[in-house]
Amino acid sequence: MSIQENCWHSEGSGQADFGFFMDGRYHSIIALSRWPKMTYPGIIHRLTGLRLLDYTITVNLDPLSVRKEIYKEEKEHDRIAGDYASEKKLSLLTVMDKKQKKISALMQGHTIPFKVLFAIRTWDKSKEGLIAKTTAIKNAINSMNSAQYAESTLPSTSKKLFYQTWPGWTWSKYNARKNLRREPLHRRYAADYFDVHRPPRFGGSDLRRPNQNLVGIKTFSGSAGNQSPQHAVLLGMSGAGKSVTICDLLSQTEKLLRLHRHHRGRAFLRHLHTDG
Repeated sequence: MSIQENCWHSEGSGQADFGFFMDGRYHSIIALSRWPKMTYPGIIHRLTGLRLLDYTITVNLDPLSVRKEIYKEEKEHDRIAGDYASEKKLSLLTVMDKKQKKISALMQGHTIPFKVLFAIRTWDKSKEGLIAKTTAIKNAINSMNSAQYAESTLPSTSKKLFYQTWPGWTWSKYNARKNLRREPLHRRYAADYFDVHRPPRFGGSDLRRPNQNLVGIKTFSGSAGNQSPQHAVLLGMSGAGKSVTICDLLSQTEKLLRLHRHHRGRAFLRHLHTDG
């Protein structure tokens, strides 16, 4: 077996009614099965704004061939045109018009086709707590303009979906839950679904806070050779990983580590002076 398979074989235990049990937690996986009918900036905040810590969202995008997608749409357009020629249904004209607009968008580069897996994994120490968290996630998806979900109940399916949420696990052959496949995504609306923003810059008015969660940190500002450290404040709920983030920054940034030591020394001297 592979290292991945041995990880599941050694500890993971599939449950008969939902998900699996691993690392002292019960896990459940929900996959999005249909996009919202209408979208707007911030619609994904219905899901990312939940007052929960124990859940993750994984989005896997597999790009498709634009040429093959155009060929498929043209074949469907010709079939519908044949049906209209024989049946004369006016409703088929609307379908043909939609196909023509989709083909035009693909050819002009406004629409890019993807296979998409949108998976949400949540966990809890007890089954009751897991049910409560899963229910909150389902309600959030239902409030996203008729979006739909599919909850994994088979252990084998849960295992395969769990593998696809691992960092670096790409090009999996399991496509059963990529049920958003072959639905071309428009560049204009992709950010509404995925809430992807560029990293923020500390200093000035260009700090981006998508849903109050920092997605990137730049600690120094200025041109090469003339950089200065910037003020920063890290806020988060208990257990969100504030200490881990600071330790990671200090370990990666030599300048920041020296600055941290300098300020700790000054604070210690102030403390001695205050105590007399």
